[in-house]
Amino acid sequence: MKLFAITRRLTASGLRSYVRVVGGLFGVPAGALQMVGQVTQWLDPVSTNGSHPFLSAEWLDAARQIRESYRGRTSVAPPPLRVNLVVLEMGVRDEIGLAHIDTTSGDVEFELGHLAEPDVTVTTSYEVAKTLIVDADANAAMQALMKGDVQVDGDVSKLLLLGAVPVDPLALEATEKIRAITS
Repeated sequence: MKLFAITRRLTASGLRSYVRVVGGLFGVPAGALQMVGQVTQWLDPVSTNGSHPFLSAEWLDAARQIRESYRGRTSVAPPPLRVNLVVLEMGVRDEIGLAHIDTTSGDVEFELGHLAEPDVTVTTSYEVAKTLIVDADANAAMQALMKGDVQVDGDVSKLLLLGAVPVDPLALEATEKIRAITS
């Protein structure tokens, strides 16, 4: 039964990504977006109860708890990488958010603030950052980079290594739990 749930989540995630890419290139009629929303909700019913705005203090606390429950259990370690993230236009506010991702311990650490010596600094909008981090979609990341929605300073080859790593089922499960707590 668990495999079926993961398959449904992957299908829904793929459909969401496809619509984002195609919609970004050609536009999507509102009726089609509503239909896609209904289909993905049926495939992957994610409760909005207990969800928090991306990068809010509540979201960070909930995401930390989820990541902590998976610490050391994944079978595929991410490549060692230290990324500083500059998030422009934090939601409805015109603030700039500073965060970082550090995988040098073998686990993904996501925290506020910047690292002293990052491999890469990524600058993007709040919505794109939310898509990249919460959905962890390599295709969306490449599309955003190619469209100029993401600016990268530093060793881009290290960042591209993330897309070459096989997907760990437990990492996917953790990502889905984080997506479920994100509004």
